[in-house]
Amino acid sequence: MRPDDVVVLRGRDALVEAAAWPPDGRRLSTASFDCTARVWDARHGTWLHTLEGHTDPVRDVAWSPGARFIATASNDRTMRIWSAATGHMQNLVQAHSDRVEGVAWSPDGTRVATSAHDRTVRVWDASTWELLRTLAAHEDLIRDVCRSPDSTRLASAAVDRTVRIWDAKAGAELHCLTGPTDFVQAVAWSPDGTRIASVSNDRTLRIHSAADGAEALALTGHDDTIRDVCWSPDGRFAATASADGTARIWDVDRGAELLILGGHSGGVESVAWSPDGARVATASRDQTVRIWPVATDPRTLIDRGRSRASRALSAEERRRHGLR
Repeated sequence: MRPDDVVVLRGRDALVEAAAWPPDGRRLSTASFDCTARVWDARHGTWLHTLEGHTDPVRDVAWSPGARFIATASNDRTMRIWSAATGHMQNLVQAHSDRVEGVAWSPDGTRVATSAHDRTVRVWDASTWELLRTLAAHEDLIRDVCRSPDSTRLASAAVDRTVRIWDAKAGAELHCLTGPTDFVQAVAWSPDGTRIASVSNDRTLRIHSAADGAEALALTGHDDTIRDVCWSPDGRFAATASADGTARIWDVDRGAELLILGGHSGGVESVAWSPDGARVATASRDQTVRIWPVATDPRTLIDRGRSRASRALSAEERRRHGLR
């Protein structure tokens, strides 16, 4: 992987908090602390639309399964729904009584879940935007929420150091996943629905069974808080984003670190794998998004990746960029 293979999206005036791909992988949406979200041409790195309306930082962004709409979550306590084609706002949902941290569409497109500092997950009807149910069991603010591939369950990650699995229809808590020794920052369901990945301030990537919540694997290597996690489309690999300024790719079957993506000059807030499996997008405090070509099997890049664009930042570089 050569440095000039990486597409860099610039033009933000604040840290970029999140990035998300639509199903076709041709565009990319990003959420920023400048109170906007943006839509980009992912192939050429050109800006297409700015989604303007939020009055506080935008924390998360998600595409509807058909890529017609984009949902955003904000510190202004709202979720907003936008036309992906025009960037115009379609709906404003007064979602929570405190900052909204996460937003996730159900794979069938009929529901949207939000998570917030008010310690709840809320489930919304995606046609009427009626509140269907509120899930409350976490003992502290909730950082992230995701749906199972079959739309029947939800998983939420919280500052109370737990991940909780919910019955999406009944709203009942099914499992409480423990193990992290610090805040849980993000959670992601594997494409086949059998595993759940979570990351924490304790610098660990954990893999749990989605059936019973049992911890199957714990992986370490980052030098600071891990902020986000995602799965490759085939479920063989996971990618993590960290405040140490890098993203890393892991072989979760073998429990091995494969690649270190080091090029940002600030902490990495978000990581998203493209639907075709060939690219990983990272969003950073350095006000940029980078799109990395990782091939459909990242193991093919191991030998040549570490010495060039895919290397870890040295301790001296981290100090120079103000990273811990």
